[in-house]
Amino acid sequence: REAPSDVCGTAQGPLPGLKPVLDEWLALMCSDWGKEDAPWWYNERASVSQFAGAVWRRGGWVFEEYSVNRKSPAGKHDGCRRGRCDLMFEFGDMRVVAEAKQLWLPWTLRGSAFARVDHALRRAWLEVNTAPDVSGHYRRFGLVFVAPWVRRSLGSSPDVFDTRLRAC
Repeated sequence: REAPSDVCGTAQGPLPGLKPVLDEWLALMCSDWGKEDAPWWYNERASVSQFAGAVWRRGGWVFEEYSVNRKSPAGKHDGCRRGRCDLMFEFGDMRVVAEAKQLWLPWTLRGSAFARVDHALRRAWLEVNTAPDVSGHYRRFGLVFVAPWVRRSLGSSPDVFDTRLRAC
């Protein structure tokens, strides 16, 4: 696997066909937003929108926040319920239905960070599996967008933050 460079970067991972989209998404997220704004300060909807923009910019097709009749979770037999699915996209030969979760993790959080990401990913995965099957040709993804936050007492200067970030 290819290692990320510096603080920003993407690794090849198990889905090499998505690397161009992830690179584009990272470019959008790391664009010069100035000191007053950043897309990761918002919510899941903003994160999904940035990801959808990356798919479009790389020549894919995206449908966001669409209505679905959700199946009851495994073990329950109370029929279907109306709901929304976060994302459906096509890129290359990949076709995906996805549910996303947004997570803000404190910079000082150590051991439980991975557990919290895993929990959010499991929630997204359970939710995407209640969405209807789309002709059997779409893969199901759980997406988790993670944004760290830093208390002011840890230092709000960009130099201090950059030093702490590179030390981790």
